[in-house]
Amino acid sequence: MKSTFPKISYLQWKQSAQTTLKGADFDKALIAETYEGIRIKPIYTEAAMMTDNQYPGDYPYLRGTSQSGCNKEPRAVCTKAEFNSAFNVSARKVLSDSDAALIITFPDGFSEDDFAKLNERDFQKAFEGICLAKNRISFEPSIFADLIFDKFTKYCREMNKSENNVDNTIEDNTIEDNAIEDNAIEDNAIALNIEFDCFGYLLINGGMPYGLDIYYNRIADVINAANEGPCIKTIAINSIVFNSAGANAVQELAFAIATGVDIVRELLKRNIDINRIANTVRFHFSVSTNFFMEIAKFRAARLLWAKIIKEFGGDSDSQKISIHAETTTINKTDSDPHTNLLRGTCEAMAAVLGGAGSIYVHRYTNTAAKAEFAERIARNTLRVIRDESHISDTIDPPGGSYYIESLTADLANRAWKMFQEIEERGGMIKAMSDGIPQSRIEEVAAKRQENFRNGSDVLIGVNKYLNLKNSEGKLPDSSDDNHHNIIINNNSNNHQTALKPLIPMILEDLFNKGN
Repeated sequence: MKSTFPKISYLQWKQSAQTTLKGADFDKALIAETYEGIRIKPIYTEAAMMTDNQYPGDYPYLRGTSQSGCNKEPRAVCTKAEFNSAFNVSARKVLSDSDAALIITFPDGFSEDDFAKLNERDFQKAFEGICLAKNRISFEPSIFADLIFDKFTKYCREMNKSENNVDNTIEDNTIEDNAIEDNAIEDNAIALNIEFDCFGYLLINGGMPYGLDIYYNRIADVINAANEGPCIKTIAINSIVFNSAGANAVQELAFAIATGVDIVRELLKRNIDINRIANTVRFHFSVSTNFFMEIAKFRAARLLWAKIIKEFGGDSDSQKISIHAETTTINKTDSDPHTNLLRGTCEAMAAVLGGAGSIYVHRYTNTAAKAEFAERIARNTLRVIRDESHISDTIDPPGGSYYIESLTADLANRAWKMFQEIEERGGMIKAMSDGIPQSRIEEVAAKRQENFRNGSDVLIGVNKYLNLKNSEGKLPDSSDDNHHNIIINNNSNNHQTALKPLIPMILEDLFNKGN
């Protein structure tokens, strides 16, 4: 058969393709360049494969951190609920679904004093009728995570003293597994995340109330207090702040990894074991509609972080990255909100295929009358992907794709090079103080804005196929012009500095303002 159907070489194909182009330049017609500087070829071959004979669960975890993939450990379907007077009703409704995971947010302007005033009674009212051992609970990352941890663990210990509330058990500041109605809950079935996000706060606000050393000490205290609780995540590496400002995928990866390395080094100085540190870290990534690039981004993140932790001496379990993904806010529109449903689906699919452990899909609209419906659609987007697309029938669907393997290799190599540049500048906090990440992201954001204005980048319903009808309601504007110009005191470097903040962008706002 091989002699009957001889193998066609790439050169032969290219010659045929050039004939069909009728004189047009091959590179200009069929090769596209991304914001990452990667030249996307029209076809990819076996030469693009990064590794041979690598299986899911094998270092460097390119194909996933578990041999059984998500078939054994389903992804969390996340919903956010604000901690207010109506929280208990909202939380109970969300957690009535067995696969739901709850992310607890706090109202805008919730200050350190507000966190400090929280008490056991507040949590008792909030979690009445909710079994913590049966549900996955996360608090949105904050620089006040230690205050939340202290108040929440006190509440759990108080509930443990009550015979009627044995489900909410915490002993010696450690989340324990519990027996519920003769059904033992395994350690890994309990998920509680109370995470610090210092670098994200710095980049959004330009500073922090206290010096970084104080926050590193607080992180160390929480890690020590949490002891060996297997499912407590206490450190958030926030890459969402980079994405929201317009960063490309290489920048997201490089700056996230550099942030993680800075934190690891500081906690090692405080005598925290590398394995303990790595097991408390969770990366937060945004995911856009650039489908294949996003899949490759998550794969590259696993590879890079495994390499980092291995170099620090972490064991095989510690080398496995934990990833939470959220659909991006840059491309969402309130002038044609139903297109957000399609974007959210595309982005959620990329996060699933990329191997994110938990995923939050933003609501397609914030109209008050449709808020509950929008939340349900967001959750069901993930459920349709999981239960109807049959993606979970195989552990690593994109594995072996020449295109995705090539993108992964390019992203990983370019991100590693950029990470090394950050290291040469003294680490992420020093680079941030010098404005390096901010200026590089601004360059990419400016290109995005120009391409959006001239129509090279398409946002359906906004700059192409416009919806001339009135919008349903304004989506949340993630941009914030009221940035705090707080001075930070980085004691380890013995200097004071105010960081240049990152400004989130929303493409539709640029169009509406006529920029």
